[in-house]
Amino acid sequence: MKIKAIIRSKKKVERVSISLVFTATCKTSTTSKRITQYVVIPEQAYVDYWDNNKGCHNTSKKMCPPKISIDATSIDSRIMDIISYVKTCYEQAHKGWIKDGWLKKTIEQYYKPQKEKQVKDEKPTHLMEYCNKFLGKANLRKDRKTNEYIDESSIVKYKRCLELLKEYLKSKRMKDIPFMDIDMAFYNGFVDFMYGRYNFALNTAGRHIKELKAMLSAAEEDGCIVPQIYHKFKVMTEELDTTYLTEEEQEMLYQVDLSKFSKQDIVEKLMEYKKNYGDMDIEKYLNGKIKSLKLERLPLYRDAMIVLCRTAQRISDLKKIKPTKGCDRISFHQQKTRKKIMLPIHSMVHKVFQRYDYNLEFKFAAQEFNDYIKIVCMLAGIDSEFEQQITIGGKKVLKNLPKFMLITSHCGRRSFCTNEYLKRGNDSLPIPLIMSVSGHTTESSFRKYIKATNDDFAQRVVETWEKYYNEIDSVSLF
Repeated sequence: MKIKAIIRSKKKVERVSISLVFTATCKTSTTSKRITQYVVIPEQAYVDYWDNNKGCHNTSKKMCPPKISIDATSIDSRIMDIISYVKTCYEQAHKGWIKDGWLKKTIEQYYKPQKEKQVKDEKPTHLMEYCNKFLGKANLRKDRKTNEYIDESSIVKYKRCLELLKEYLKSKRMKDIPFMDIDMAFYNGFVDFMYGRYNFALNTAGRHIKELKAMLSAAEEDGCIVPQIYHKFKVMTEELDTTYLTEEEQEMLYQVDLSKFSKQDIVEKLMEYKKNYGDMDIEKYLNGKIKSLKLERLPLYRDAMIVLCRTAQRISDLKKIKPTKGCDRISFHQQKTRKKIMLPIHSMVHKVFQRYDYNLEFKFAAQEFNDYIKIVCMLAGIDSEFEQQITIGGKKVLKNLPKFMLITSHCGRRSFCTNEYLKRGNDSLPIPLIMSVSGHTTESSFRKYIKATNDDFAQRVVETWEKYYNEIDSVSLF
């Protein structure tokens, strides 16, 4: 088998395509045949410096410019690599006859992986180009703190952020933006877009900035050239006036008969509250949420809320809370922190599971729960007035709302911490014991969950004083 590089053009040109000539004798048990195949390869030779006999350039001529000499040497090196590749392929596939077109296919196979490798090595230079690749492999990424694969809820947040970025760029008549154009003007424009188009609350806009920074950080780690100014993008947050459910309100939840309410009853109640609270946003309920509500699931949302209030766990751990009759504690790892806790089972939790003969499993998305637990709390009469200050669309707003409109799954965790913290005398638990249930690792983070009002604290001071002075008066009698 022989293979040689030649040029066949006689035109007076500087460069011409190179051809490979392949010759071999194919043998079988009965016959043999001499075959010759030609193929033109992408490489081009310098006509004046090419030697057909040697199958390479002759750059030893004194008049050969240095630039041509360097390029010609590189071309000769690639030709030698191609010839070596063809010989290897022939040795692996020479059994029987070499079919027509074999050399052409072999050369195509040589160049194909080279092109794929070149594309693979190229790093994205634009934001949306990278973000699409990021989302395509998001399920394979790990959380830096826990080293666990990121969960589906995080992927959903990244997707929503990407949708917002697309809409923002579209508003600027752009399909994509180079990484190098990402600056403070881009950041300010994106924030203004979220405030102006969607009237986002400050924490919502801040969350999307956090997700954007996470994707830019991943791009930097993957070798993309990203301007360092993105580190200065501020993730806006504000501590909201949030609420909790007292133990009396939890009892109201437990006792309410939800079977007596129809969808029409729910709509009428919402409309009645809307008359007294102009800040109430009930459009999503009137435009679809009530229609898609399955009334038979209301008790399930109610019982889930009671379990969250009595265990201090997140909704992501709700499926892990499966007590059996007579058990007083269960153990599991919290999904968010991976911390192992020993969870004591409150009597109210047992009452909930007894309703289902301990065959209860909570199956719903967090957003579904947050939408409908407000309806459950409204039906239970948890409607005291609550004043909340919040930043919406970049402006401070003071809202007056009925309490049920502020109830979410995380209120369960806050309710446990607050109620146990406010208990008096022999009923109170030391903060470290409360933290052992909730899974908090520092007292500073735990105290953020104490959502007692100034009135709650004032009442506790009054009761403490009364107890103290009563004791003083009783001692003075003697």
